[in-house]
Amino acid sequence: MSNSPQIGRHDELLIDSVLFGLEGIEAEEFTKLKDQINQVNESDEPKVSHEMVAAALDLSFLKIETMPSSLAERIVSQGRAFCASLAAERTTADVGENRGSELTMGSRDSEPPSNSISEKHSPSSGTRWATTDDLENTISDSSVSPREIISWATAAAIAFVAYFVWSTGKAENQVAERKLGVLQSENQLLLRDLTSAQKKANELQEARADATDKLLVFKAKAESASLELQKLQDKLYPDGKKIYQQVAKSEDAIKWTWEDVDGKGISGDLVWDTKGQSGSMKISGLPKNDPSEKQYQLWIIEENGRDKPVDGGVFDITSDGEVYVVMQPKLVASKPSQFVITLEKSGGVVQSNLDELPLLAKAPDAE
Repeated sequence: MSNSPQIGRHDELLIDSVLFGLEGIEAEEFTKLKDQINQVNESDEPKVSHEMVAAALDLSFLKIETMPSSLAERIVSQGRAFCASLAAERTTADVGENRGSELTMGSRDSEPPSNSISEKHSPSSGTRWATTDDLENTISDSSVSPREIISWATAAAIAFVAYFVWSTGKAENQVAERKLGVLQSENQLLLRDLTSAQKKANELQEARADATDKLLVFKAKAESASLELQKLQDKLYPDGKKIYQQVAKSEDAIKWTWEDVDGKGISGDLVWDTKGQSGSMKISGLPKNDPSEKQYQLWIIEENGRDKPVDGGVFDITSDGEVYVVMQPKLVASKPSQFVITLEKSGGVVQSNLDELPLLAKAPDAE
C-alpha cells in the first residue's frame, strides 16, 4: 500500500470512528480516504475486510473479558459465522477462477491445490463449505496488508481498554452511589436529631424565660415580705438605740436624766416625745435580772396622778454596759412629771407600790 500520509490519516480517523464515531467533515474525509485505499487495494493487493480482522481480534480479546458465559458463546458464534461466510465467498471466487466448472459439478474425488483452503463437503449436495481453518488461513494470507492488521488491532485494543475503563468506572460509580445513599440517610437522621434538639432548646429557653419572670415576681414578694417582717420585728422587738436617735431629733422631744436612787453607780437618760407618745431609755450599770423571777418595769407618773402611774412596759437587763430600752406606755401620758423604774415579779404588775425603785427621772424644769 502506498501514499503513507493518506494511510496514516485514514488509520487515525478509523480509530476515532471506532471509539467516538465521526460526523460532518471528518466523516466525509474518512469515506474518501477509505475509497482511495480500497481502489489501491483492488489494483495491487487483494482486499480484506477490516470488519473481519476486527471481529477476529475482538473474539480473542473477549476470551480474557469477564462476562456471562451465554453472552460470550453468542458473540463467538456470530463472529465465526460472519468470518466463515466471508471466507466462503473468497474461496468460491478463487476456486472458480482456477478450476472452472469443477466446483460447480461438486466432484468428490478432486483434490484441492496445495495452496487452497481446506474444504468440507455437504453430505447431500457435495458442495464445499468454509471452516474456521479457512478463517485462520485467510487472516494469515499474505494478501492481508500488515498496516490494516495493525490499524484494526490498535482500534480493537483501544476499544477494549475503553470498555475496561468504562466498566471499572461504572462499578466505582455504583459504589459511590451506594455510599452517597448511606451518607444521605445519615444526613437525614442528623437533620432529624438536630431539629429535635433545636425544638428542645427552644422549649428550655421558653421555660427559662418563664422561670426568670417567676423568679423576679418571687423576689419582689420576698423583698416586700422582708420589709413587713422588719416592721413586725421593730414593733415586737424595737431597736432602742435607733428609736432613741430618732426621737432625740424631734422638736417635741425632751431629755430626762436618771438619778441613782440607791447609789449603785447607775446612770443614763431618756428622751420622750409627748406629742408622738414615743421615747427610749439609755441606761448604764443597772444590774442584770433573772426574767423567770423578776423583771424591770417602767412607770410614767403624771402631774397630780402619783397614785395612778401609767405602765410603760417591762424589760430585762441581760448584759453589762450601756443598754437601750424602748418605752411602751399602755395609756396616753399627756403630762408626765416623773419616770420611775421598779423591780417587779416576772411579767410585771398592774399597779406598783414602788418598794424597789432603783432609778428615778424628774422633769428637767423640776430639777
